[in-house]
Amino acid sequence: GGCGAESCGAYAPVPHGSVNPSGDIPEGGAARISCDPGYHLVGPEEAACAPTEDGVAFSPGGHCEEDVCLPLPAPPHAAVSPPGEVPAGGHAEISCDEGWEAVNDADMAPECGPGGLWLSNGTSCREIICPPYAPPVHASEFPKGALPLGHEGEVVCEPGFMAVVHGG
Repeated sequence: GGCGAESCGAYAPVPHGSVNPSGDIPEGGAARISCDPGYHLVGPEEAACAPTEDGVAFSPGGHCEEDVCLPLPAPPHAAVSPPGEVPAGGHAEISCDEGWEAVNDADMAPECGPGGLWLSNGTSCREIICPPYAPPVHASEFPKGALPLGHEGEVVCEPGFMAVVHGG
């Protein structure tokens, strides 16, 4: 046999990624690793075919990990689902506590974008306030101004009158 350059062969396939070149890589060459959309490279971008005590072998190359957003912090008076990490392309759902409403309905489900970055922080929640109460005729005391949802205001009638509840 003749003497020829040693080869490392082809670099092993990378899950969720690709290797270039895909074929035989000679000593001194390298395999370049790139990741599919929604994944990012962890570790070296290249695996070099280099001499070892036993011939030639690839240096360690990187691997591809899914892009994920860290848990979305819940705004005050709200909960976020899911409470943990969200993969790229996924959404978190914000739900306001009882008696509170979203400031921006269009931002109740923020999306985890490419590279694991939230595309928005999501909506915040504000207390639901009932409009000022229109006092009935012959009331001596009644709620002045707006009331938070679920709060009650007392109406006291003038002497000689009694409260009558209409509706439900």
